[in-house]
Amino acid sequence: MSHFTKLFCLLTLAISASAGLIARDTSSAPPRRYDQVFSGSTFDPNDPLVRDAAIEGDGYLTFTITEGLAACWDFCDSTDGCIFVNRYFEYRDPNLPQPAVKCSAYSQVHGAEDKTNFGGQILDPRLGPTFIQASFGYAAEI
Repeated sequence: MSHFTKLFCLLTLAISASAGLIARDTSSAPPRRYDQVFSGSTFDPNDPLVRDAAIEGDGYLTFTITEGLAACWDFCDSTDGCIFVNRYFEYRDPNLPQPAVKCSAYSQVHGAEDKTNFGGQILDPRLGPTFIQASFGYAAEI
């Protein structure tokens, strides 16, 4: 390949990237590293004093039900604009496996001060109100 062809390819790539025309290919890209921003409560669904809260804040993108922390980070890597995830356990939602491990993606980094969603919805009167435990926050290294 000539130097001119290489230069043309690089220039085309740079223009496409700056125009947002190139999607992030997470299948071949190495996973980003994540730094813990805040930690959460311990796990004890039988102890009413061990409660936590999920993030409520700006930059919310979407959420998923996941099986673990690495899957939550992978979810962020594949969600356009995601730089922060809040991974937590939600109890007493009759529509989800129990406990439901939720992973919320954000375009902004949040701190523990934004943990204001304590649950409390009564989705099934036989179960009582929903509640949150082990709400951790992780920011992607950029």
